[in-house]
Amino acid sequence: MKKILAFLMLYITAGFVFSQSYDEVLRKLVNAMSLQYKNKVQEDFIKPTVSIVPFTNNTDEARKYNIGNLLRDKLTKLLSLSTVFVLVERDNLDKQLAEIELSLSGITEGKTPVKPAILDVQYLFAGSITEAGESFVLTVRLIQVTTSAIIFSDSVELSKAELIAEYETIRRNISQYGLGLEESTCVIYLLSEHEKKNEKALPQPLNSFFIIYRPISWIVVGLGMEFSFVPIRFSQDGSDAMFENFLVPVSSIKNMDTSLWPSDVTAIKYKKEFNYTLFGGMAGVTLMIMPELFFNISSYLTVGDVTITDIYLDIPHPDNSSVLTTFSVIQKSDDLFIVSPYVRLQWFFSKRISLNINYLYRI
Repeated sequence: MKKILAFLMLYITAGFVFSQSYDEVLRKLVNAMSLQYKNKVQEDFIKPTVSIVPFTNNTDEARKYNIGNLLRDKLTKLLSLSTVFVLVERDNLDKQLAEIELSLSGITEGKTPVKPAILDVQYLFAGSITEAGESFVLTVRLIQVTTSAIIFSDSVELSKAELIAEYETIRRNISQYGLGLEESTCVIYLLSEHEKKNEKALPQPLNSFFIIYRPISWIVVGLGMEFSFVPIRFSQDGSDAMFENFLVPVSSIKNMDTSLWPSDVTAIKYKKEFNYTLFGGMAGVTLMIMPELFFNISSYLTVGDVTITDIYLDIPHPDNSSVLTTFSVIQKSDDLFIVSPYVRLQWFFSKRISLNINYLYRI
């Protein structure tokens, strides 16, 4: 019976250890190092300074996924929260660490390093990565700078699958931050003011180009322009055929004198075109739903000019009503200001290219 209980306890314990995340394993490693330091080194109440040197990847797979850098970043975060040590960032030690650059590989391999003249760092934290089956093995050492004494040394096994998955997540998302180019094309839109006049836009593309910058994961800003490559055209049902045969009643024409027209002219052919160019910026916030999927709430703030052309075809000439002519009315504004809030789903199907679905409303 005792053997069965011992077996069950061993099985449960092993299962618990295996199920631990590598974050938890690293946290316990730092705690063990802190405890051993306090037991082994008796110093006053001044917390010692420590710097983490680059970790060495000693296998092809570790180098492929840059496991050393991944683990070093995690341990840097943990040591920055330590109540035992004061972490000195590597960026502040470049000149001083240059003195021992050639000895760093010796530190990670267990050899005695050259003693550097670093006064503001008392301990170096070094590490190397090897493999054992389905695990990466991290070996770390805490080395006293002045004496080269190894104060702490330990090895832990970390799940390959978990570390590689973490690397892939970072790799996929790293290009989603920073500077990028955004091109948008819209072919489905509703121009409400024209709809009220029974003028439906033909499906002409609206285009925009913006240089965007995402400084952190949840903020995005940008500068760019929006325009139409070809004029937006209107008809009564939104079709090309109706555009060519769009008729308007003479009684609805307000921008020309129709009193001298023949009485049998009750409707004339009419075409309407719309051109615009806008310049401006955008700003918004982003929520990562999944590593590949983002939800944005943003707004464009744009200024520019718009040109509306009304073309009346086959109308009686003012001087001779028996002669038909074409008359165009051009309305132009160069002080257009538009606020355009929108929501967006952004799916990164590769690390540099995304597909966006927007709903935008113009005020």
